[in-house]
Amino acid sequence: MSLPLEGVRVVDAVEEKGELCGRLLADLGADVVRVGPARDSYDFAVRNANKRGIAIEDRDRFLAGADAFLTSVSPTAAVMQDHPHLVITAITDFGLTGPYRHYVGTNAVMVAMGGMLFRSGTLDRPPLLPPGNLAYDVAGVSAAFATLAALWQRRPQLIDVSVMESVLQITDWSLPGFAVETGVDPLRSGSGPVYSIYPCKDGYVRVIVLSPRQWAAMREWLGNPPELEGAELNGLLGRLGIQATVIDPLYIELFSKYGAAELADEAQRRGIVITPVLRPDQVLETPHYIERGTFVDAALLPGRRGKVASGVFEIDGQRAGFRHPFAPAPPGEWSRTGVDTPVRDISPARPFEGLRVIDFGIGAVGVEAARLLGENGADVIKIESRTSPDFIRVVLGSEMNASFASSSRGKRSFGVNVKTPEGLDFVRRLIAGADVLIENSGTGVMDALGLGWSVLHELNPRLVMVSSQLMGSRGPWKDWRGYGPSTRPPSGMTYLWNWADGPSAAGTKPGPSAAETQQSAPPGSFAVHPDHLVGRVCAVGALAALIGGQRNGDSGRHVEVAQVETIINFLADILLEESVEPGSAQPVGNKAARLVKCAGDERWVVVDSGADIEIDGEAWALRSDRDLVAELQARGVAAGYVVYPSDMCTDPHLVARGYPRQVDQPGHGRMWLEGPAFHATGIPEPIVAPAPGHGEHTREIARDLLGLTDAAIEKALENGVLEGPLSG
Repeated sequence: MSLPLEGVRVVDAVEEKGELCGRLLADLGADVVRVGPARDSYDFAVRNANKRGIAIEDRDRFLAGADAFLTSVSPTAAVMQDHPHLVITAITDFGLTGPYRHYVGTNAVMVAMGGMLFRSGTLDRPPLLPPGNLAYDVAGVSAAFATLAALWQRRPQLIDVSVMESVLQITDWSLPGFAVETGVDPLRSGSGPVYSIYPCKDGYVRVIVLSPRQWAAMREWLGNPPELEGAELNGLLGRLGIQATVIDPLYIELFSKYGAAELADEAQRRGIVITPVLRPDQVLETPHYIERGTFVDAALLPGRRGKVASGVFEIDGQRAGFRHPFAPAPPGEWSRTGVDTPVRDISPARPFEGLRVIDFGIGAVGVEAARLLGENGADVIKIESRTSPDFIRVVLGSEMNASFASSSRGKRSFGVNVKTPEGLDFVRRLIAGADVLIENSGTGVMDALGLGWSVLHELNPRLVMVSSQLMGSRGPWKDWRGYGPSTRPPSGMTYLWNWADGPSAAGTKPGPSAAETQQSAPPGSFAVHPDHLVGRVCAVGALAALIGGQRNGDSGRHVEVAQVETIINFLADILLEESVEPGSAQPVGNKAARLVKCAGDERWVVVDSGADIEIDGEAWALRSDRDLVAELQARGVAAGYVVYPSDMCTDPHLVARGYPRQVDQPGHGRMWLEGPAFHATGIPEPIVAPAPGHGEHTREIARDLLGLTDAAIEKALENGVLEGPLSG
């Protein structure tokens, strides 16, 4: 199989911050050479696989023949002057501009400053750091997207990627949700009452029951007890009032009869969203992952052979991931001969102007991928139906809310009943003229609609289709349904997102009460992670496939991203070490940092655990978190404060870099939305426009793209084939 980025040449001088960027580009076929010596660590081995190493003194010779240069410091004037043909991507903690640009960070500091820590853990202890290198890996994904956008644009430029803003992008719509709907900062409550974790016979499971259909199935499984009757319990809010006292004890009694995997299988068969909490050693031996080829056996480090996560992408049914360990590059250099880097005269056009994207996304994964393309110029058409609505649109009882407005900003809405022959024909005609289609429905849904890959590839051979399912489209668990939090338990992340002195997530007997159950379960976070992250990974895959067609004349590609495998690959170094040194992968809590309480309600400062500084808890408890961080940073100490949603539109650094954006959303007034993760000298600022009402653009799309007359459009609307706004 040819890989889409074959022929793309990248020099990678990144140190820790965003090393995953070069790895993703290499997985997709780019020739990536890394500058400098290797580190003897699982972390380095995983994030630098598929790359080749060169000495520092050889850097400029390779830059002369490269398409892109990745760095974790501000590039020197000499580099930009000597190599004006390059796309230069700088990945730094806080970006190259703004009041914090000279601050120093660590992964832990950036998780806090990026808004991923305020909802993590429980109030009886400090906020709990997630496992792995989440902040720096997320920045690597943002950098990969930005770099590919510039390569697609074919315009040399400097890209400024901020780790802080990259992480803020994946915080569950925290900014718009706070500013528009609550005005109150949520406090951490572990997995919370919505994404609850319960004990079973041999471990734990996560249970998410949201829809009336799911609740009816669960009630039937429980034997339809009379205390669960009542229409008010069909809604989540109605159940929360009796969750701890009535519902939880019934769950615990039922679940005690099953092992975790057995319980999840039975629940999924019934249409109930339950997934098992797996330990890392269980992840490595799970039949689903074995059948999918999620891991390959390889020696990434001398004398240490183990199981390596095989990558996040599948292209046309084949894995595009791990091929070889990091190794020295052969002597020589790249020639510019034949490297295709013409500069388009497109200023100030956005990189994706002229592209049409068909958005079948639901929830966050697909819609976020399409959002990134749309805010950079693509015409995104969201396919909608009132009989099967995107649940994020209607979750609060109306057809608009802050979450939907954020992820569907600037899109056009085409209301259509795809289950009618006429509606299906309309959609197929739209797809025939599209460049990209993105979907994250359950496995088999698109095929059942007559919109599977084989059909669409024949209809439009140049189409790039991106699919993302919870557990992937193959394997024993391929039919499992769920939400973002459903993917964390079977990946090993939930088990690891715990205190070092916390109880094991397997072999624990059920507690006698719901309260004790919540105390004994891994606390984790009530975030919907990894939905927003997977959306960005999908966007990277879409861009790579487009570039493959642009540079190499490839036909369309089918890119698949299993949501659970995204987390597994982000934890790949931990899982690799577990396969080499069994028992090593255990929760470590806040080992990477010291968290200190400051003045105010649940205000915390994160200090690098390796910093040579004495913490004065009593004195610091009287200090403002922002003032204390400023003082520590002035002393060269890596420190940051735990950013809450209320901070996201007032923090001086974020304001200076233009992160909080406002939009006039019809019917809702001014909304705060998230800004970009990067700025670039050759890419205009992103489009921040209102989200569409349901079917708002049905008439214009039917007229302009399908060629229907006004009479034909009105007839289709009357017959329910097309759908417009409720007001007409």
